[in-house]
Amino acid sequence: MAKRSLFGFLKRAGLGKESVLLTELTYEDSKDKSKTKADDLSAIKIQKGKYVSPLLRITPKTAPQIPVIGVGGAGVRIVSTITERLSKYKIKANLMGIETSKPELDQHEKISHTYLIPDSNTGTGKQYRVGASKALAVRDELKGEIESYLESLEFELQHEIVFLILGSGGTGVGVGLEVAKILLDIGKRPVPFLVLPSEEENTRIQFTAAVALYSLSYGPADTCLKLTTICIDNDYFVDENTNHSYGALIPAINERIGATIGDLMLSAELVSDGYSADMNEFLEVFRQIKGIGVMTYMHSGSDYDKVRPFFNDKQSVSHSMDVNVFSSTRSFLFIQANRRQITAKDYRNLIADFNNSDIFPKLIEIEDDGINFEVRGIFTGITIPNKIEDLMRDAQDVRVNILNVEVETRKEGRRNPKIERLRDDEELEVKTGEELAKDSMIEFAKKAREEGGI
Repeated sequence: MAKRSLFGFLKRAGLGKESVLLTELTYEDSKDKSKTKADDLSAIKIQKGKYVSPLLRITPKTAPQIPVIGVGGAGVRIVSTITERLSKYKIKANLMGIETSKPELDQHEKISHTYLIPDSNTGTGKQYRVGASKALAVRDELKGEIESYLESLEFELQHEIVFLILGSGGTGVGVGLEVAKILLDIGKRPVPFLVLPSEEENTRIQFTAAVALYSLSYGPADTCLKLTTICIDNDYFVDENTNHSYGALIPAINERIGATIGDLMLSAELVSDGYSADMNEFLEVFRQIKGIGVMTYMHSGSDYDKVRPFFNDKQSVSHSMDVNVFSSTRSFLFIQANRRQITAKDYRNLIADFNNSDIFPKLIEIEDDGINFEVRGIFTGITIPNKIEDLMRDAQDVRVNILNVEVETRKEGRRNPKIERLRDDEELEVKTGEELAKDSMIEFAKKAREEGGI
């Protein structure tokens, strides 16, 4: 991967005032194909227009009964888009955003509860340990703010689930991990939604994302929080829009993620025309499941007249990963269908495909010749995809290589502040276990030769 300056990365990431706006989306070759062309979370193309993620044809009566906390730049921006999404359904959201950057947080006035980590106005420099240190320094105050937010919610259903929206930066991961621990301490079960870094992003972000997955879901019992992390990958979306800079895509990515989460929470409250999964069953998707999950957004237009082939064709690219959702441990699947295009057999067969899953489905029938199917889903307890295994392995290998190169090039007899800082702040070994073992064998052979043993 080519080296990029930090300034160049920030510019591409859209970290300016434009980054908080809902992206205006449309289809590339038509002014109005929203009702006729199939779409998924990944493949929509960006162009100037006034089209945003299609709304569900629902009339929710109450606000979502799930607390939502966004942490860091990406987390707060997505919470802002969830707020905007719910407002389109005439629902006032009560959500929370936590940041270390005052300029970023000041852009999100629509979020009902915000908290700026004291004495950290300029962020963390994308170092998760810096974020964690800042959160620990004010842990009691941070805990009080979170408890105050939770106490302000007036939910009919009392439960332990809290959605925690995180990016892969220093605040999202460093502060986010501390927020997750606080939630566990007060008897809640956080469900992290982790936005994975794009291949465009630098190695520090790749490494930090791997730290998050390790700490939230995959590390040893004494270092892992044993949570269900919903992984959100966007590389297919980026590949579909190569005519735009990565920074220009960030608002569109945030808008679609916020729309999907908002729709999922609202759909769990509805009474369906088929078997009706309720909010309790929706929450079961996240309970006592360790590992990762994914969520699905799909819009058929009129391209498909049967829901099962539509779902099978679109679900893979909607995750940007090699995910088999049919083998998930638990699933929630919401389908809005044109009543003339849905049959009991087709619907039943799709549900039956989830043969290893406790699946909680919901169906809403509508009259609309332009939109045959809208699908929103969330699937947990899936087999770890190769992409995430590669992310975790490559992040470690790249980090080790960078440190080794810097150690080899430092001047003899002079302290290298950068290496010392990395060792102190990041607590990283310069060599992998395999490299250390190899060095030990070489040293042993050398000593044996000197002693005349070989």
